[in-house]
Amino acid sequence: MELSGSDRLRSHKITIRSDAGRERELSLVVFENFVAVAVDYQGGGNNKVADFLDVLRASNQAVTISYGDKSFEYDVHGLPAAQARFQELCRRAVR
Repeated sequence: MELSGSDRLRSHKITIRSDAGRERELSLVVFENFVAVAVDYQGGGNNKVADFLDVLRASNQAVTISYGDKSFEYDVHGLPAAQARFQELCRRAVR
């Protein structure tokens, strides 16, 4: 999303939809084209990861993530490469 400063860190309504028809609406942080899903946080847990993964697992070929007026379709067969890239970026940030 084309926002600057602290506006880039706000939660946005995200819709994740599988090609098999499963759909969830979540309020998640979108930053630098990544959708942030926290497993837990200080003071509580978070079932958003389970909801997000539920839709991914229900997908046969594609999953669509929409927020704002944008919609992105992903081939679920590309998820392992995306996960590897994300983990690489996380390792760089820790160093």
